[in-house]
Amino acid sequence: MVPAREGEKQEAQWGQDAGAHVAEWRRNLDLKAWADEVRAVERKYREGQGEEDVEHLNKILNISYVLYGIGLATAGFAALPWNPISAVCLSTAICARWTMVGHHVSHGGYNEQVGMGGRFHRSTFARGPVRRFIDWCDWMQPEAWDVEHNYMHHYMLGEGRDPDLLERNAHHIREGNFPLWLKFVDISIIACMWKWYYYAPNTLKEQLTHEASKSKTAGPVLFDTGAQPGGFGDVTRPATFRYVWQQALQNNMQPLSAMAKVPPPLSFPPRLPFPVRLLCLHIVTQGVGCVVCV
Repeated sequence: MVPAREGEKQEAQWGQDAGAHVAEWRRNLDLKAWADEVRAVERKYREGQGEEDVEHLNKILNISYVLYGIGLATAGFAALPWNPISAVCLSTAICARWTMVGHHVSHGGYNEQVGMGGRFHRSTFARGPVRRFIDWCDWMQPEAWDVEHNYMHHYMLGEGRDPDLLERNAHHIREGNFPLWLKFVDISIIACMWKWYYYAPNTLKEQLTHEASKSKTAGPVLFDTGAQPGGFGDVTRPATFRYVWQQALQNNMQPLSAMAKVPPPLSFPPRLPFPVRLLCLHIVTQGVGCVVCV
């Protein structure tokens, strides 16, 4: 079943109850038997987890610290392209902290090993400004990532409401009325800045929209990006920093104000002078802006 919004009727997408618009292999699939097999695999590997998995996680974390240190220590020697060491080390460290530490922890992969309150428990990891800076010094707010990725992406994988669906997010480029070579240029530019340009505002948008849908006293939608064209269902366009900036130019400062909480160096520690926090942001930007492993 595809999760239905409040007031909507759920429509079967698998099994004999699915409509004729659903592919034949999905109508013939024994969903319960498949789910039992998947759960059996899950139990097998959960039972095989232990302290060695936490030790491996700490090893990855320590390697990222070393790479981060090398990147910072060599950052003042020379600018690119003569000094690739800093860019490679910083970007690899940041990518590892996100894809191999933050991602797995936020999915609850180490909950049973560390217990409630442990650093690598999903309810504790990167919570609060101090832990956010230490655990998740990146452009995405952990709570927003939890909604956008763990809930919406995984439970609606490949569907129109999947916020990470590439066909949906790149629809304006694919259908845009401009030359193919210019589309490649567009994609290349986005590839260099997608984390802060797209992922930071869009994860925040999905979080706030999700919270508003659950609140009985919800006010106006903060990120009102408009309907998404392309036949992806009742979904809205992804939020980008361009949208945030355009709203600010139209005297709507709310999206920009919400975004100000996202980059961790700007919010931690709050008593530091703004130039010092801006320097921290610059350090993070060097790693994010030169990602070589994405």
